[in-house]
Amino acid sequence: MILVCTIIVYLNSFQGDFILDDHVSIRQNLSIRRLWPITIPLSPPPGTSVSGRPILNLTFALNYAASRLSAWSYHLVNLIIHTAAALFLYGIIRRTLIALPLGTRYQTRAPLLAMIAALIWAVHPLQTESVTYMIQRSESLAGLFYLGTLYCIIRGSGPAKSGLWTIAAIVLCSLGMGTKEMSVTIPVMVLVYDCIFLSGSLGQALRRHKIRYIGLAGTWLVLLFVSSGARSGSAGLGIPGYGPLAYGLTQLGVITHYLRLCFWPHPLVMDYLWFIETNPVAIILPGLLIGSLLVLTMAALIRRLPLGFPGVWFFLILAPTSSIFPIATEIAAERRMYLPLAAVAILAVLLVDHAISLFWEKKSFPAAKRITGIVLVSLCVTVLALITIRRNADYRNPETMWKLVLKNRPLNCRAYFNLGLYYHERGREEDAIAQCKNALECQNESIDISQIHALLANLLSDKGSYEEAWRHFEEAIHINPQDVKLMTEYGISLARRNQLERAAGVFRQALVLQPDNSIIHYDLGNTLEMQGKFQEATYHYGESIRLNPGFPEVHRNLGDLLYKEGEWDAALQEYEKALRLKPNWGEVQETLDQIHKQKHISKQSPE
Repeated sequence: MILVCTIIVYLNSFQGDFILDDHVSIRQNLSIRRLWPITIPLSPPPGTSVSGRPILNLTFALNYAASRLSAWSYHLVNLIIHTAAALFLYGIIRRTLIALPLGTRYQTRAPLLAMIAALIWAVHPLQTESVTYMIQRSESLAGLFYLGTLYCIIRGSGPAKSGLWTIAAIVLCSLGMGTKEMSVTIPVMVLVYDCIFLSGSLGQALRRHKIRYIGLAGTWLVLLFVSSGARSGSAGLGIPGYGPLAYGLTQLGVITHYLRLCFWPHPLVMDYLWFIETNPVAIILPGLLIGSLLVLTMAALIRRLPLGFPGVWFFLILAPTSSIFPIATEIAAERRMYLPLAAVAILAVLLVDHAISLFWEKKSFPAAKRITGIVLVSLCVTVLALITIRRNADYRNPETMWKLVLKNRPLNCRAYFNLGLYYHERGREEDAIAQCKNALECQNESIDISQIHALLANLLSDKGSYEEAWRHFEEAIHINPQDVKLMTEYGISLARRNQLERAAGVFRQALVLQPDNSIIHYDLGNTLEMQGKFQEATYHYGESIRLNPGFPEVHRNLGDLLYKEGEWDAALQEYEKALRLKPNWGEVQETLDQIHKQKHISKQSPE
């Protein structure tokens, strides 16, 4: 049932294409283009969603080997991961319900209740971001390793226990650490489960399974090694404007929102761009709810009550992203509920099961309880499945997705920017300019607005609105003075309008930052040549060639300059080098033929 329903619900996800972070982390990710040596895919590029996550990057390398950049294999692997995770969840719930201390109550109904909870979890619309949005495989893959680790621990503690299950658990835990940082809580979660369901106390758990916990704790070294500094720019305690207290108070509203989406999954938003909360009412009311749930969880944990484990599961898995450790670029994200949703699902199933039992306990209709359960489960799963199928359709078109984001989060400047970028890629320049201006009107400190200024500057420059474009170039460079690419674009825009002195100044500023950049030397050489500063231009063309001998355009331009100066032999050499690098270059061949002709005429003429 779980397998069939999950496949049916996510079948239309295969029509989705790469979107948002998929482009940088998958399509432009050169480290996934080769599987060997293995160190290449295990060394993901910095500043992307795969940074510090080598196992995740390796799975994308396997996808690339299978289908290059055809999206179907990426969706297939995401679906396989999610389905396997649902089956692991089913196994965990079933084995927990049939074992002590819950076995006396749920022994006969454990398989059915486990199936219902896992099925609801698998088809719930909250999971679409982790399954349909390809790069968010990070969440589902880490979730698979998380569930797999706990399942192996449970199997290894059963009547037919074997050390192989413990080894498998440690391996899966290590893979989780190499997939996503949220896996840091796996050893703690296993210990809590052990205390409640297996050993009966913390001391007993540590004494009986010392080797297990040494192995699991050792996997933290894997996480420390692979993720060190990978998120330093977007997450950490030193980010201005995102203190631990302010972030933690904001998360009270975020977690309350997550809980609402569990029971009423609408609207779903791919990019919230949630702001730091300053309204006391928006902090106090969610705080009362979350605080009460935390108190109940802690009380149940202290008394080692089984129903306390879902509470620990929910809050502990959310802790790395939704507590006091600021993640400035993304305060809220639906994918973070991938595993915590399991706690809500099982508690809801057990609560409804208990309510049905109480209602029909003294009735004289023995089949009524079963019929009521079937109707409720069928209705719930059908509604959730239909919403999920509809949500998958939103991922087919980036324009549709970003418009949906703006419908629900109208102050999301990142959505305006990405919509503008989408229009720019499709040649809809006026629409792109309008969206970039909208983005600047509702700018937020959580994103780098220099990107917005840069895109708008290039769009306006291409349109011919140079003065306005230059203002945006200067604003972008003021915000991000180390952006050499941006300086180069600004210099080229200035040179187009014969602002040659200003353009040369911008190129020289860029060379201070990157003195070994052959392209900047080339652009500066062009500008100096247009100014008539041939000696300086020759020097920078020479530097460009020294740094990159395989640059045919610079050989052509240096040849043009030498030709103007009357140095025909030297010009011929440069033209010939350009042709060797770029055969059948008609323009250069014509100039070369013209020089040969002129030299021939010169030889025929009397002195």
